[in-house]
Formats: sequence, C-alpha cells, structure tokens
Amino acid sequence: MKVTRDLVAGGAISTLNGAQPVSGTLLGRLSGFARPGSATFIPLPWFPVTACSTFSRDGGLLAAGPTIGTVTLRWGYAPVPGAYAQQASNFTTAAVHMPGSFLRGDQNTTSSDHGPATILFSGINATNLAQIERPLTAGYQDGFADYAGLEFPVRHGRRAHG
Repeated sequence: MKVTRDLVAGGAISTLNGAQPVSGTLLGRLSGFARPGSATFIPLPWFPVTACSTFSRDGGLLAAGPTIGTVTLRWGYAPVPGAYAQQASNFTTAAVHMPGSFLRGDQNTTSSDHGPATILFSGINATNLAQIERPLTAGYQDGFADYAGLEFPVRHGRRAHG
C-alpha cells in the first residue's frame, strides 16, 4: 500500500496481488439461522474470485468479481413447514469492502468526533475507486457504491441494490 499526502494512492499502485478464492462456513445455529437436520456448518462459496484486491484511500480492502458458482441466499428457516421464509437466487457476482483505519480530515463529511463512523459507513465502488460515497452527501443517498461487508448486487436499470 502506497500512502501519499496522508491518503492511500489508489489503483494499481496499492494492491494486494495473488489473492486466492475464499470460501468459508457459517455456524448453522446463529440467530435467525437454522438448518434442517443436525449439521453444524453451512458452506459459503460466496466470496469473489479475483487475482487482485485493491486498497481504498482510507486503507480499506476492496475486491469484486464473479462468485464461485451461482449463489442462492436463504434465511429464516422454519422447522415447520421445513422451509426458508426468504430466498434470493442466481447471484453470479459479488463485492467485498473491508473499511480502512484512517481518514484524512478533509475527507470527513461529519463532525470530527464521528470520523470512525464516516469510515465505516462510506461506500466505495470496488471497480472505480474514484466513486466514494460518504455520509451526508448526495451520492450517499443514491447508494451505488459497495458498502462494508459482502454484497451481491441486483441491477434494476442503472441502479444497483446490494
């Protein structure tokens, strides 16, 4: 990661090369999750497969790309009738945004004591690092960027919902 004038220099200068596909498991009895039978772990082949992850100007890590296969999200399992209450299917792309740990003063759109919240609630487009949406800005109201966590975008015209 290259830092210039208290900001991470984005793009090809600040990358984490050689990232491998990531998979994981989720404990099947977390709040809101239950799984038929007694299985303890639910496999999660969700994370993007990319050869390179990029650092944001806040020092966060971003990646976007195709998922490992097609992803179906299910939640709200009810033992009776033995089905999930909600489902979203056929995701083939995903984005991951892990917020950074520093924010230059002129990048903070809130009061100085809310700087950490500004970092956590900022959206950054994983494929266009210049697109940053900070709290209390017009772009933030649109929500087109990738926000903290794992997102599966759903496209409706020009608008993306994750």
